[in-house]
Amino acid sequence: ICSLAEEEQRRCDVMRNVTDTPKLVQRIASFLDPSSLCRCLCVAKSWSKQNIFQDQDLWLNHCIKRFGATAVRKWQDFEDDEDDKQKSASPNLDLYCRMAERNVKPPCSLEGSAFMGGSSLDGLVSGWVTLMERSNGETSRSVMLNQSSEGKRSYGPIPVVELRILLQNTGF
Repeated sequence: ICSLAEEEQRRCDVMRNVTDTPKLVQRIASFLDPSSLCRCLCVAKSWSKQNIFQDQDLWLNHCIKRFGATAVRKWQDFEDDEDDKQKSASPNLDLYCRMAERNVKPPCSLEGSAFMGGSSLDGLVSGWVTLMERSNGETSRSVMLNQSSEGKRSYGPIPVVELRILLQNTGF
């Protein structure tokens, strides 16, 4: 029984050494997703006091990964213009949360030309729908446009429209 207690004490000492080393914990935090970072804020008071999981660069990187640099820059510029903004302990964490709540669409090179809308499912999955007209000769279809009273039919090409759906696992 004594050897088990000693082994447990050694494990506790190792964990204490790890958690009392801010640079190591910060390095580990850089690999975590946003929801895990938020959970870590609630683990220990010492971690909260060190602000490791509220680090500005860490949350800015998460913002850029999820929403794209252009969207983040626009939101930051908009917030800088607001006069009544309260100073936060972690502005980039707040920025991430606000952008996630608004379901900001990430950049996509395959995006269609007509935006149809977007939505989020309980903050776990977000989706955006766009339309893209495909008007090259290969995708045009010939259809009957009208039929006259004499029974003459007229045909003409209409473009094919693609429905493009962008889904993102947000996990927030």
